[in-house]
Amino acid sequence: MPLRHLLAAVLLVALTGTPSAQSLTGPASAAAEAAALDAVPALRMPAVRNADLAVRDAARATDAPAPYRFAEPFDLSASALRSGVWQTLSDGTRIWRVVVESPGAYSLNFGFSRFRLPEGATLWVYPAGKAAEIRAFTAEDNEEHGELWTPVVPGDRVVIELNVTGLKPGEMPDVELVLGRVSHAYRPAFLRPDELPSIDPGASLSGSCNVDVICSQGDLYRDIIRSVGAYTRSGTDICSGVAVNNTANDGRPFFLTAAHCSNSAGNAASVVVYWNYENSTCRPPGSPQSGSAGDGPRNQFNTGAIYRGGSAGSDWALLEMDDPLDPAHNVLLAGWDRGDYAPASVVAIHHPMVEEKRISFENDPLQVTSYGSSTPAPAATHLRVIDWDLGTTEPGSSGSPIFTPQQRVIGQLHGGGAACGNNSSDWYGRMFYSMGSGLAPWLDPTSSGVLTLDGRETVAPPNAPPVANAGPDQTVLAGQTVTLDGSGSSDADVDPLSYAWTLAPSGTLSSATAVGPTFCAATAGAYTATLVVHDGTVASAPDAATVTAISASAALDALGAAVVALGPPAGPLNGGLVNALQQKLRQAARFLARGEPAKAAVHLAAFAAQVASLQADGVLTAAQAATLLGPAGALSGALTAPCTAAPALAAAKAGTAVADGLGSAYPNPSSGRVTVPFG
Repeated sequence: MPLRHLLAAVLLVALTGTPSAQSLTGPASAAAEAAALDAVPALRMPAVRNADLAVRDAARATDAPAPYRFAEPFDLSASALRSGVWQTLSDGTRIWRVVVESPGAYSLNFGFSRFRLPEGATLWVYPAGKAAEIRAFTAEDNEEHGELWTPVVPGDRVVIELNVTGLKPGEMPDVELVLGRVSHAYRPAFLRPDELPSIDPGASLSGSCNVDVICSQGDLYRDIIRSVGAYTRSGTDICSGVAVNNTANDGRPFFLTAAHCSNSAGNAASVVVYWNYENSTCRPPGSPQSGSAGDGPRNQFNTGAIYRGGSAGSDWALLEMDDPLDPAHNVLLAGWDRGDYAPASVVAIHHPMVEEKRISFENDPLQVTSYGSSTPAPAATHLRVIDWDLGTTEPGSSGSPIFTPQQRVIGQLHGGGAACGNNSSDWYGRMFYSMGSGLAPWLDPTSSGVLTLDGRETVAPPNAPPVANAGPDQTVLAGQTVTLDGSGSSDADVDPLSYAWTLAPSGTLSSATAVGPTFCAATAGAYTATLVVHDGTVASAPDAATVTAISASAALDALGAAVVALGPPAGPLNGGLVNALQQKLRQAARFLARGEPAKAAVHLAAFAAQVASLQADGVLTAAQAATLLGPAGALSGALTAPCTAAPALAAAKAGTAVADGLGSAYPNPSSGRVTVPFG
């Protein structure tokens, strides 16, 4: 009877103590006092012949794409797990061990149909007589589905070891652990050269024409290389896939692969994805080394997933890892392109025979066709790679992505005949078609409708503080409304900004939180407007803009000086024109001193009209006229419609010498002195 049907096989005993921290540096059985491995019971699998299993697979092969099978499953009986033995060390650590043997296996991997550990407990799987390579499994691996599936462990004798600490004498751990499946690898997938049996030292794995991603051909694609992973499913089948981003940009660990890899809601928990499974050196394409075992790491993985959907039309399936991606694995969530077109070239990143990651290139335009067809059909489901220019794909590459020249996923491998030594085609399910057949709700959860999306890192980079920009310093007239400008503020993370303004020494802002608030510079003097922006996480350093408000009399002085600067000896105005313009300014100053700003504005308007006439007659250039018209217009506006009752005007009416400064010592075009002062 299969173990999964017998709850009696669960190791379940009460635990009332509080577990202490368990060291994750290695199994507790490494202690000198631990019993020798020879004293640990062995659980032996039925005898099988690897060659016979490979022959069986060949006989079952059809033209229909299928996942690459590398291992034979053994579903265990109810008594299997009871074969282990417990031991208590002097420090109170409890150890349970069993040796699993499957003679002739290249590797073993395990499926626990029931898995629940308390805090402080660790589960190790490692080759008998060798150090553990993969991390310990802990309470953090407890999932709602209650299963745990391991990566492959090389060799045909593997130790399963449970360590529990923090128990009182006589207490037993509260553990649920049911070993439901042992998978015997009859193909040398995931093995290194020193792990291959001596009788088969040169076992051919992926084809020698493949290109390692570490080679120089991969230099332009380092980021997207990090998005592709190999995976096992049910402990027996292998495919490739790619971690993908979504429009919420929230880092959800979605993994796109092929529907024909037979993922489902019922087996998604058994998925183990290997990240960064790459050779450490570039094996020259075409060399014997390139067609032999590599040295890729097997210890960077995610175990367990949730099936989100799939469709046979364009052969897509989407999984979501049931744990976050480990930041230490540096996985990229790739961007995608759902445009309705065939790209001019593509790059494929994949795991042929599910060996170390490879990169292939098609430098010619693809075709939109149906699967297996060479006839272009614009509305069809697939993209056809006519033939690979460098590299190829092989069994195990199924589900792997192709990337556009912009390095976005545009399809996943369905199948084809490509291999080293031929020019056969491959077909990839179109992202365009897949998004319209159920993929969009997952990859575009915001319903943005965007055609392309860039990738993102697994963990967003540290938040960069925003930078406030309060705008340029300004010189204005007292009584004039001032508009501030914080639009130059920025945030490197493109986060939305909020604004906080303060104004000193006086004045009232129209809004302290607007991008461009206004205030009335009611009195002459200096105002400091300070801006701080916030990106939702951190505030910026303050930035300030100085606003200098000048009095109307000072403005008239400056305007008079500008007129003189355009006069003799170097300017275009003769002495008569200078005097005529100054006379209008004197009249404006006289009325300003009497507290009659409206009448002063009339004379300023006459001044402006004469300047405009001089420009029209060609006496003044547009630029020269602007030096007079701009200040005159601003002053007129401040006089006729001040933002408040400007104290400067009230002071003038009270008899202060507003006009005295305007009449002070302008040079006379002929004598060098003004003979009649203003006022």
